[in-house]
Amino acid sequence: MTEDAVDGHKGEVPGRRGRRDTAHDRVGRVMGHEGPCLQIRPLGGGREWDADIPATSGH
Repeated sequence: MTEDAVDGHKGEVPGRRGRRDTAHDRVGRVMGHEGPCLQIRPLGGGREWDADIPATSGH
């Protein structure tokens, strides 16, 4: 799965690049998506959180 299906950013594969969640001021790896949200896991591991796609940017 690429994020093309999620937000139009070509070539990004979940888990390979960090994403900044500006709403929560956190950075993590995309693990997947459901509806309008990305599931993001902290870079050092830990519990995933949901982030609205428009509130995220590549990092």
